[in-house]
Amino acid sequence: MGDTSGNLVQKECAGTESKSETEKLLRQAMEDYEEKKFITKADNITLGELLDIWAEEELKTGTLSNGTVGTYLQAINLLALFSKKHLQDIIFIM
Repeated sequence: MGDTSGNLVQKECAGTESKSETEKLLRQAMEDYEEKKFITKADNITLGELLDIWAEEELKTGTLSNGTVGTYLQAINLLALFSKKHLQDIIFIM
């Protein structure tokens, strides 16, 4: 969960009476997280913008090695050099 500035905030819940009640709270928290993780409609964002968001929010904060993160960031930078037409041609070849 994040606050208005985008910083992650840990949500705490009071204790529950049973395991099933705790599991229900966990399922709800997971659904809330997945629901709020939605960025925007795909037609409102470019591939470059999406990759930049992914790199900042997921890639750099994850558990991957620095070498792996660096390789992904290089790939993102290379993709930024291609025009939309170039990318369509590459995808068509695949």
